[in-house]
Amino acid sequence: MIFYLSLFTLIITLAVTFHNYRNNKNSLFIAGYLIPLCLYTMLHYFLFGSNSIMGVAILFKHFSPFFYLPGAMLYLYIRGTLKNEWIFTPKDLWHFLPFCIGLLNVSPYYFVSFGIKIDLAQQLLRSSNFSHEAYNNLIYPFYVSTLIRCVLFMAYVCAGLFLLYQYWKKTYMQLIDLNKKNLFKWLVFLNSSALILAICFIILTFSIYADTTVDKSYINNYDYTMLAGFIFFLIPMVMIFYPQVVYGVPISIGHEAQKSKLEKDRIAHQDHNTSALATRILAYFETRKPYLNKNFSLDELALDLAVPKHQLYTCLNNQIGKKFTQLRTSFRVEDAKKLLLSSEVDSVSLERIWKKSGFSSKTNFFTTFKEETGLTPIEFIQQQKSS
Repeated sequence: MIFYLSLFTLIITLAVTFHNYRNNKNSLFIAGYLIPLCLYTMLHYFLFGSNSIMGVAILFKHFSPFFYLPGAMLYLYIRGTLKNEWIFTPKDLWHFLPFCIGLLNVSPYYFVSFGIKIDLAQQLLRSSNFSHEAYNNLIYPFYVSTLIRCVLFMAYVCAGLFLLYQYWKKTYMQLIDLNKKNLFKWLVFLNSSALILAICFIILTFSIYADTTVDKSYINNYDYTMLAGFIFFLIPMVMIFYPQVVYGVPISIGHEAQKSKLEKDRIAHQDHNTSALATRILAYFETRKPYLNKNFSLDELALDLAVPKHQLYTCLNNQIGKKFTQLRTSFRVEDAKKLLLSSEVDSVSLERIWKKSGFSSKTNFFTTFKEETGLTPIEFIQQQKSS
């Protein structure tokens, strides 16, 4: 189960990053946080759950330098999101120093044959406890790197909590925009879940390395291991059910407590801009009729209007009151109604109508038309003629 959950989270993270990094580069940081966590969870599964020799041989050291990154990436994501900007200066390269040292530490592993890696994996899986094994690292043994990763993760989580506390103390109570409040709650959830994970990782590490009598085959039965799995499960669920938190909805740290009047003016101006954008969207649909193309998507709308996708997402949901797919469908149905009333109804003309209206198939046309109007296309024509 944990393997498929990790794979599922990995796919969601890659999809979110691919669709949003142009408009919100901070999504690269959230990917840098979640992807190493997914790989670490997979390694945990291979070591303590499935006893997969191949999985351990691939993940044990090849990706271990990336396990230094989650804390730093989470901190950079929170910092950039609170300030509503992409922040990465030369000073931030210091955050990658542990990764570089870790990469150097395991570098000999990259140059040995895969057969040796298989032997090492077998040795790991045969051992009931591997707390004192060095496994031929260049600088320090494996168990030291595990301890360093736990300490780093906890330190960055505490730094993220400090940023969130500062924002809550200075700004949050003056927020009016619901989107900003929801985004702040997402950051609090993300950092709080990371805090629980960090505590569980520390307990797990000391359970394995401090007590040589602990049998690693029982690790998955510990309460803190199951708690970590549950917390990890919640992250992709929140991303699925609250997708607005990953679209880069603006949030600015500002000085709203001292400038409440300016903030209200800014919100009013923002609402005016959102209303103007809604007018542009509707006018674009009515005049250009892009929905007649069956492949028309939100990405194309953002490109044609030269507006970031996250702004379109906010405008469609808050101002127009419809999702993009709902708006596109309603225009297609209205266009089909006009064609139905101006064409003879037979199998040929109906096929021409659904194609000209932008539907992907005849089945999709009939199903959608019925959902929108409560009538089939034939019933709609009969009703219009009788009235």
